[in-house]
Amino acid sequence: MHGGTPGDVNNTIAEMTATDILFTTNAPSEQYPAGVASTADRFIHFMLNERTRELCGEFYRWEDLVRTETLLSRTVLFNADATNIEPYHKLRPIPSLQIDATTVNGKPMTAEEKAAYQNPGYN
Repeated sequence: MHGGTPGDVNNTIAEMTATDILFTTNAPSEQYPAGVASTADRFIHFMLNERTRELCGEFYRWEDLVRTETLLSRTVLFNADATNIEPYHKLRPIPSLQIDATTVNGKPMTAEEKAAYQNPGYN
């Protein structure tokens, strides 16, 4: 059943309202990473948690984590299956079709130039 008990019209706003207690303390419900101690840091992680709840599975998630420099720490903390994540994953690989189409002084790039053009960590 979705949405609770049929016919129950009790107000749930209080249970669903995000108050400052969620980011001014280490609220257990938010599972803040170790080392997150300031209100400013907790607020950032609270917002990341909220966007996780709202945008789960959407591309915005990766951008949020990279922009806030939390991709590695939050992935390791919340995704036990992500065992191969490395610092270079905050950049995406440049597609080989783009690399092959890029020229230097009107000529195709050499293998060395192509390797230098690619983001670090990707071959």
